[in-house]
Amino acid sequence: MKKQKSQNLSKKEKLKLVMAKYCLKSKKSIELKTVSYREKLYLLAAFRALTNESFNMILPLNNEGLFKTLSPNKDMDENILDCLYSSDIILVNPGSDLDSFQFKNNKCVGFKVDEVSWIVNLSSQNGKRLELSDCYRLIYDNLTKFVPTSEKERNQVYSFTMNLALNEVESYIQFKMDELNYRYELGKKTYIYIFQLLNFLSVSEIYDIIDKAIDVDYLSNSRIELKTKCYGSGISSNLLELGEMAKREELSIKKMPRKKSLNRSELSRVFYQLIHMGGDEGFVNCPIDFWNETLTNCYTSTSE
Repeated sequence: MKKQKSQNLSKKEKLKLVMAKYCLKSKKSIELKTVSYREKLYLLAAFRALTNESFNMILPLNNEGLFKTLSPNKDMDENILDCLYSSDIILVNPGSDLDSFQFKNNKCVGFKVDEVSWIVNLSSQNGKRLELSDCYRLIYDNLTKFVPTSEKERNQVYSFTMNLALNEVESYIQFKMDELNYRYELGKKTYIYIFQLLNFLSVSEIYDIIDKAIDVDYLSNSRIELKTKCYGSGISSNLLELGEMAKREELSIKKMPRKKSLNRSELSRVFYQLIHMGGDEGFVNCPIDFWNETLTNCYTSTSE
């Protein structure tokens, strides 16, 4: 039996399929009190980075009218939205551009996470879905006045600070690769090495290590035959070696400033500036040291 060909759907037909699949009325709202501390951080940053003056929905990541960045890089942006979506804290707006949805065999089968807009799906007490502006006020008030002290949420905050720093470093490596036209994909090995360096170096210091690692890689490749050149191949090993030399004080390193083309993320501003009334500690301080010396006390109950 021959496979039936999928017909070309009209705009009206596509809209009907989208409205049926992502019907807002079919979703029960999530009570705000059940939302975790980390999810509230994500939401507040999204409200501040991915909204316009209408302030009624979270705009698509690829919206050209946005002037702030949610997180250090696109992968983390999408992971944040996936996290909130998987918990039904945000819902796909069925009114998003039809081109942001995927269709197959006359069905709507999905969406592009960076192209759809989102509706906040939170309620307070009566189960009625709150407006985004109300969610913003409640979450802002909660995050700036109350600090969780349970072991579970304390571990979440620690993981959050380390992940934010890791993505800051990843973003800079990718920036340098694009700048130099290097072909280098970050893999498990590089991530493990970066995480190791974050135990004793700040992101700003690792920026300097990255520059030095690339210089060593370039110099090594310049000494070999053209056909065997492989720029970028030794960067991960150079990162670890140079970082450990710095730890032993065998290498002088400096704290690098942020690059103008790599805007500080709203997630970093919300956590370090707004909630902890600080500056850019997540960039200029070693995250492990800052956690042990400052943050751990903030997230520990006085009765412990």
